[in-house]
Amino acid sequence: MDRRQAIQSLGAAGVSIVTSLTLSDAQTTRPQPHPNGYDPTVPPRPGSHPRHDMSHYNIPTQRQTVITLTYPGLSALDLVGAQQILCRMGNAEVRLVWKTKDVISTDTDIDIRPSDTFGDVEDEATILFVPGGSTGVSDVIGDDKVLDYLVKCAKKAKYIASTGSGSLILGAAGLLTGYKAAGHWTTRDLLAGFGAHPVEQRIVTDRNRVTAAGCTGSIDFALHLVTVLRNANMAAALALANEYAPQVIHSTGTPRTAPQAVTEMEWAMNAGLRDELREAIESARIRRKV
Repeated sequence: MDRRQAIQSLGAAGVSIVTSLTLSDAQTTRPQPHPNGYDPTVPPRPGSHPRHDMSHYNIPTQRQTVITLTYPGLSALDLVGAQQILCRMGNAEVRLVWKTKDVISTDTDIDIRPSDTFGDVEDEATILFVPGGSTGVSDVIGDDKVLDYLVKCAKKAKYIASTGSGSLILGAAGLLTGYKAAGHWTTRDLLAGFGAHPVEQRIVTDRNRVTAAGCTGSIDFALHLVTVLRNANMAAALALANEYAPQVIHSTGTPRTAPQAVTEMEWAMNAGLRDELREAIESARIRRKV
C-alpha cells in the first residue's frame, strides 16, 4: 500500500479510534443577541450601503508581488489557502512560478498551471513563498536550479515564507540557517539538518522569515502577513470575507492532542517519506555546504 492509498484508508480506520471526540463548545453554542439589538447577519436595505472606503486598509500605491514556488507534488492546500488570502489584500499579485508553464500535479492529483517561469519573475518580491508537500519535496531539495533561484529571489524579498515541509526547501537553499522555523510535525525535526532551530508552533517569525505548520497553517500565516503588510483591519476583513471561523470537529490536529494510535499510524505512513527526505537533506548539505 502506498502513501495515498494509506491516507484514503485512514478515514475508515480512524473512525473507530476517535469516536469519543465531539464537536467543540463553539459549534454547539447558539449566537448571542447583540446588546442593542443589532443583527450583523441582516443585510442593509437596498440603496443604504455606504460608499466602499478602502483608505483605512493601508493599501500601498505600488503593486506588490508574491513569488510562489509551484512544483510537482506540492500540497494544494498549502498553496491555495495562502493564495486565497494574499491575492486579495489589495494591489498584490501572486505569481505561481516553476521551470515551465506546463501543468503540474499536486500530491492529491489536483492540477495547477504555473503562471510564470523562473526567467519571467526575477524582480524584487514582497514575499517569497514556498508551500509544502510530500512526494515533491525531496525532488526539489535535490534540484540545484530550483534552490539557486530561491537564493536569488531571497536576496531581494522583503519576507521569506513557507508552510509545512516547504521550510525544508528553504533550509536546503541555506535560507533558514540560524533561524527559528516551523514545519509539518512529521518533518519538523529534520530542519535541524540545515542548521535551523525547529519550533513546535503554528506560526514562527524570526526576523523576515515567516514559517507555518502543515497545510491549514497557510491561511494563518497569510493573515499574519496581511496584518504586517497592511493592517489588522484588512486581515479582519479577509478573515470575514472568507468566513474564517475555525470550529474544530476533531481535536486531533497535533500529535499532542491526537490519540496515540492515530499518531503512531501517521508516523508509520510517513516513515518512507522521512527516509527519502533524510537522504535528500544529507545530499544537499554536502552539495551546497549548508
